[in-house]
Amino acid sequence: MLVKLLDYNVGNHWDVIKRSLKEVLEGEIDYSIILAKLSNDEIQAWYVEDDKGKVKGVLVTMVAKEPITEIPNLVVICAKSLNYIDTNLWRDTIESLKIWAKYNGLKNIVSYSNNDRILKVVKLFGADINTRLIKIGV
Repeated sequence: MLVKLLDYNVGNHWDVIKRSLKEVLEGEIDYSIILAKLSNDEIQAWYVEDDKGKVKGVLVTMVAKEPITEIPNLVVICAKSLNYIDTNLWRDTIESLKIWAKYNGLKNIVSYSNNDRILKVVKLFGADINTRLIKIGV
């Protein structure tokens, strides 16, 4: 089950969220900015829970428009397993994100990942994993 953390409750879960973000974000990050954006729902935090209510993973998302077309998308900034997440729970998680995104008028769910397991799982659900992010440091 996917559980959206309410903006007023994010502070109670900040340690887990911040630890998860540190594993995927690069460079020097001012985490106080991220916490402020989570607190006013500019960025969303989610827990992936199993059927017993045990937290299995953390997602951090944001709504962003594609710069040229201005198509609104849900961007997954972080998808971090805290414990093993089976394929069925990932399926439920993705379906829940799709429902939330559609309800909010978004057109796609997009993300960056080089995690082989995540890539295999999302491909099972019809995701295009062939598009690549090209990044050149300056």
